[in-house]
Amino acid sequence: MYSGGRRERLSGGESSGIVMPPRRPGSLIESLAYSAVVRSAGHSPLVDELLLSLMQQSLTPAEIVIVLSHGTAPWHPPHSRLVRFEYASGGMVAAREMGIRVAQRRYLLLLDDDIAFRSAEAVEILFATMLRRAAQCAIPYHPDSYPRGMRQILCALFGMAVPTGDSRLGYTPGGGFYYPRRFSPEQPYEVEGGPGRCIAVDRDFLMRQQVLGDLDLERVAYAQRDDGAFVLDAVRHGGKAILVGNVPYTHLGAVRRLSPQRLHRFYEAEVFNNWVFWRKYIKGRYPSRAVPALSFGWLLMGVLVFAVASSVRHATLSPLRGATSGFIKMVQACRRGEHA
Repeated sequence: MYSGGRRERLSGGESSGIVMPPRRPGSLIESLAYSAVVRSAGHSPLVDELLLSLMQQSLTPAEIVIVLSHGTAPWHPPHSRLVRFEYASGGMVAAREMGIRVAQRRYLLLLDDDIAFRSAEAVEILFATMLRRAAQCAIPYHPDSYPRGMRQILCALFGMAVPTGDSRLGYTPGGGFYYPRRFSPEQPYEVEGGPGRCIAVDRDFLMRQQVLGDLDLERVAYAQRDDGAFVLDAVRHGGKAILVGNVPYTHLGAVRRLSPQRLHRFYEAEVFNNWVFWRKYIKGRYPSRAVPALSFGWLLMGVLVFAVASSVRHATLSPLRGATSGFIKMVQACRRGEHA
């Protein structure tokens, strides 16, 4: 079995438009072996595209672990000798935890099943930068992870996503996040969170510190904030997380149709999971309760504004109903004493 490392040609003559670079002798991570862990809802053309782009990398995985929910049928993917299927009970958080636990290599590439790399050196750059900067977690920069236009203005107004020129990117008192005002691929950004579609990690560190994800974020159907909680938990346990440029990928899932059910689940999680995240990871950072409490309340006002706008845009009450459901669950949890 191929044990990981650089590859020069595409397997089986397949091509997806990725140009393979010439070999550079003495590469920093030429012999690095890693496990690719894919949390997936099941077979689709998007998964096939991800796997193809992964096998066209200059640094290919030693194994590919695809984590499915129980009852989901496996399939026979390309390069099946590298692929094995595992099963998890629960949602996306449980799937990531299972993948981390069963992976056999020290270094992991944690992936969602709806991206595809656009450069043949993307993975190599990601791991090389992580090792060079002595980090335990590396996240590729992707422009669609941050708001633009009128959404950018509103997100900044409500403290949901705030642009900054600082190279250290953390969280606001209300649980929103800071992001680069003008991203520079050469800038060494240190972060506390980021999009979880693709994350390079040191498995030994994760297992030693038991950084495996927060299952509290699966109490509603959509695990909003699971990526931020995962990365922040690594940082809280002494790890270093960085944002890396020049690792281009396409977010294929961005074109999925927003059904009323998805809108309901999204806005329910926008309220409830934001509250869980703020309560567990942000609130305790401040000696005064007033500043984070007021900031979080203001952030929730922003969620409500976006829910109203989404209901109008999509001509459905699902966003508002979802936000209302999230508020009800939050109040019920507070009454049970979970606010402490």
